[in-house]
Amino acid sequence: MKSESKEESGEHTVFSTELIVGAVLVGIVLILFGPLVLIWVELYYLRAIEGSRMLAATLISLGGMVSCGALIVGGIINKSIDKFVRLGMLVAAALIMLVAAMLLAVEMTLVFHYFPFD
Repeated sequence: MKSESKEESGEHTVFSTELIVGAVLVGIVLILFGPLVLIWVELYYLRAIEGSRMLAATLISLGGMVSCGALIVGGIINKSIDKFVRLGMLVAAALIMLVAAMLLAVEMTLVFHYFPFD
């Protein structure tokens, strides 16, 4: 049985498992940090509510984009991972997109209901 290294076989993983895990964690932290920013600004700085809406929406969208992008690209490109794990990565990316969209919709509905634009 011949053992080949990655350089000898020509297979290079652009998205290693460590990079995928790190990007997903950063994305989830950004998704969860968006509503916290909005709540903090609403509690202490009521005059800056319009800017905090945009900041919260940006953080949620950016977090969803980072985590889903890492999962989708890592699941498609990284051939060294088992095929069922790669399928799970794609399903997880779809679930994260769904949760981020629902969180963004609920947050914006509540904010616009309680703090309408003047």
